[in-house]
Amino acid sequence: STTDFKITIIPDFEEPDYVEGQLQEIADGVLYNDNTKTYLIQNANGLKWFATAVDGVTRSSTADGTFKGYTVEIVADIDLENNPWTPIKGADFVGTFDGKGHTIKNLTINVADKTPAGLFASAKGVIKNLNIESVNINGFYKAGAVVGDGLCSKIENCHVNGGTITIVPLNKDDGNHAGGIVGYLSAEYTAYVKDCSVQNLNIKAYRDVAGLVGTATGSSAPVITGNEVRNVTVLADQLPEYGAVKDANAGEIVGRNIKGADLSSNTAENVDVAVLAIKDGKLEVASPAVFAALSEAVTSGNTFAGVTVVLTDDIDLSQCKTHGNSNSPIGDDAVFEGTFDGQDHFIKNMNQNTWALDNGYYYNDCGMGLFGAA
Repeated sequence: STTDFKITIIPDFEEPDYVEGQLQEIADGVLYNDNTKTYLIQNANGLKWFATAVDGVTRSSTADGTFKGYTVEIVADIDLENNPWTPIKGADFVGTFDGKGHTIKNLTINVADKTPAGLFASAKGVIKNLNIESVNINGFYKAGAVVGDGLCSKIENCHVNGGTITIVPLNKDDGNHAGGIVGYLSAEYTAYVKDCSVQNLNIKAYRDVAGLVGTATGSSAPVITGNEVRNVTVLADQLPEYGAVKDANAGEIVGRNIKGADLSSNTAENVDVAVLAIKDGKLEVASPAVFAALSEAVTSGNTFAGVTVVLTDDIDLSQCKTHGNSNSPIGDDAVFEGTFDGQDHFIKNMNQNTWALDNGYYYNDCGMGLFGAA
């Protein structure tokens, strides 16, 4: 078949990564080049060292926690093996973090407070040329695979592929702010996301949620150019009630664009943006993502008593598989008690089998069918 390939020749490809006599090992997995003021991160232990150095628990003899004037380079792919990762608290990091095209994979984050969630909790410096593969991020406030709270963050040529980002309000509506690259991007006075991509990701938050940037704001508009979002589900889950009802602000590229950042150069393909919200006693279901969220909500104990669930489009359940190749029934211990009005639409490709459900979660002898219990 005919295929086009985009080939990029990196100018410094032939320059050696290691020059004898210039490097010193300062920690397990960390080499330092004094001539170029560059730290070379070789493995997961080296990445943890960097996180600790930025956080201020330890300090290297050469750079303080800001790493101003220094570059941190990833020199090999790093598999975090889904071990719990504590986001890098780089609020004062103003150096350069260069992935050199390498991949950090199996990034798992579970925060128990309002710490921003991401590889970086926060960072004011430059983060570039980094791939992140297979993320599982759970938190309460400001989440993105690269940076959670992007105050003055400068992110370019970073690519996220596969996984989930899920945040819910901890005790009140703070907007949440979730994006595939960065949750909250604020230009005070400069911040940008350039030439990045997000694909094969499921992102869910209460509001201010999108495939790339959850919220874009600042004293001026941040720059968001040349980015791509593909095969991504964006869901604003507004079933919990936190005071006054507010706009979901769910989008393909940016959820809430406060300063009117120009998004015209960005592209989105096969991005499912959905809002799960009850208005005037009705919950409209128009996509597989919302249908899956409805099922999850019932399983979590929301009976939808007094609520009419209305299908506004046909639903293909093959697009919201929950256990391997199987769809979970709606309700097991929790029983659906509302009204379900299909409005003559079709639900198709429902596939359930006991083995998949038994081995995917505690089956609990629930019934099988579109509804397990109603």
